[in-house]
Amino acid sequence: MTVIKKLDQLTINHIAAGEVVERPASVVKELIDNSLDAGATQILVSIRNGGISEIEVSDNGGGMAEEDARHCLLSHFTSKIATIDDLETITTMGFRGEALPSIASISRLRLRTREPGVESGYEIKAEGGKIFAANPCSCPEGTAVTVNDLFYNTPARYKFLKKDSLEASYITDIMSKLALTRPDVSFRLINEAGKSLLYTPGNNDLLSTIYAVFDRKTAEGMVPFDNQIPPVIISGYISTPENARGNRSRQIFIVNGRNINARIISVAVDEAIRGWFVKGRFPALVMQINIPPELVDINVHPQKRELRFWQESEVFGAVYHTIQNALTSASGIPRIGDQNKAPIQLASHSPVDSKMEVSSAVRDKTTGLARYNKQQKLEKHSDLSLPDTKVIIFQEAEETTAKDNQSACVDILPDQSNRNTTIPLEQTNIPNQVPPGQISIDYMEVGSLQNARIIGVYANTYILLETEGELVIIDQHAAHERILFEELLNKKPNQKKKMPSQLLLKPLKLNITQLELAALTEYQEQIQQLGFDYENFGPDSIVIRAVPEVRSELNPELAFSAVIEACVNENITLANGRQDLLHDIACKAAVKAHDRLDCLEIKRLLSDLQNLENPYHCPHGRPVLIRFSRHDLDKMFKRIIG
Repeated sequence: MTVIKKLDQLTINHIAAGEVVERPASVVKELIDNSLDAGATQILVSIRNGGISEIEVSDNGGGMAEEDARHCLLSHFTSKIATIDDLETITTMGFRGEALPSIASISRLRLRTREPGVESGYEIKAEGGKIFAANPCSCPEGTAVTVNDLFYNTPARYKFLKKDSLEASYITDIMSKLALTRPDVSFRLINEAGKSLLYTPGNNDLLSTIYAVFDRKTAEGMVPFDNQIPPVIISGYISTPENARGNRSRQIFIVNGRNINARIISVAVDEAIRGWFVKGRFPALVMQINIPPELVDINVHPQKRELRFWQESEVFGAVYHTIQNALTSASGIPRIGDQNKAPIQLASHSPVDSKMEVSSAVRDKTTGLARYNKQQKLEKHSDLSLPDTKVIIFQEAEETTAKDNQSACVDILPDQSNRNTTIPLEQTNIPNQVPPGQISIDYMEVGSLQNARIIGVYANTYILLETEGELVIIDQHAAHERILFEELLNKKPNQKKKMPSQLLLKPLKLNITQLELAALTEYQEQIQQLGFDYENFGPDSIVIRAVPEVRSELNPELAFSAVIEACVNENITLANGRQDLLHDIACKAAVKAHDRLDCLEIKRLLSDLQNLENPYHCPHGRPVLIRFSRHDLDKMFKRIIG
């Protein structure tokens, strides 16, 4: 008895529809992909009842001839590829030829199309995958596809659809991602009430599109990045730590013009932002990556949401270093206030209308590559207790005599000028948007504190400086923690793989438990490699004789307590966790809130800050310095109104 049979074409299309069409948003994406492949620069999407009752996608692309219009509803008919070799160099959004037949098989579909320069267009109507009408028609140049009654003949799929409002939000989300993927194309989404849910300029300016898709605040808080090392090129925008978010919902990754989910890229970003963003806070990010098509496999997911790279470590390194460089170049002392209130200027564009002109999209595809370098994992966080209200005031330098100079706090830092990064944008005609202006991200470099006057210390926690009419506040614990961490991190081990040590003038006796003693004995070699030297001193104590060599003051007892904790938790493997351990040592050994610093110690702290790679954030990602302008303070006290 024969049990293996060939499926009929209708069943095949339904199965394909199950892979391609999950909900109305899937239909919108597939139809927009076709519009983009047709060279459209303006795409209009209208929906009813969240796209369940009706979806119409119209574009100003190249349109189709009569024969092509008939063939596009047949399974695996495509203009994108011809042979199997073409799969290695795919540059189009779609290529399998299964989208339109799959959509038609589970809906009532109407397609109207006209090529440029042709007098009339062509219309095809299909229901349940079967064409029942095909005639010449009058229509604008380009293509318009109308999909009615989605899943009308597949009730099992229909019942899993959500409320109309939620389905509409899925469509808005997918179109937002597509708009960020193609800033050179104007996207518009309207609902049955005629309300625009999304409208982008299509001026080929990514920041303008970010403004239209997200919001003004997000666009204002972003800085650009660009990195080219063959064969990968990376560009885009990332928000600064001061504009962090509580989730990753605004992280968009685009590879070769296709919005994708790639864990290796997400992990690289997370590693790169460690030490810049507080744990649990994330940047908004739009990253465009271009790689030669033959080095990427995009045919691993039915909806092309995922892909595989030829060498993941190389992509990881390129992304990691790009984000690190962007954060470093945009780092500085943030100003706390409402200084960034100027409206944004966006590049000009023409809104979508009923007579969309035909133009082809031109897109640059260049390449670059970078080496892999894994960033430290700095996840542990040490909370500081609330400070008291005590303020220590130091004398001003000009009021002191030569005899008093040892206790008077004066600046000792070399001069560096303020940095004000300005991102110009132009006018936009997007409806319902804020009038144009300019984005300005205002930072001051730590070297600009050369002429700062040290006012004093508030609550034995915050160092107060005055410079150029602004008030700068430094968290002494965060500053010292960053200094110690970078000093420990940059120490080069000797031939015996040991970090340099410094002997204590007086050995320190430390009482420990039997569990801690056993853990120290187990990891004695690793402890010595860190620069610590200790020996047993009775059954329940040890003597610390040396600690890692650093220029800053290091609390031996607290530093070694971090080592003991790591040993007990079996978290002292130097090959993978060295940076984590050094961070814990720095955190525990740094000065704390309420530790009183004298004038010379404050000077030393300020001097050491200028030599750091990242003096603006502690390893947890918290800010080290913030500042207020006189204008900000005057507004707070209502000396200035408006």
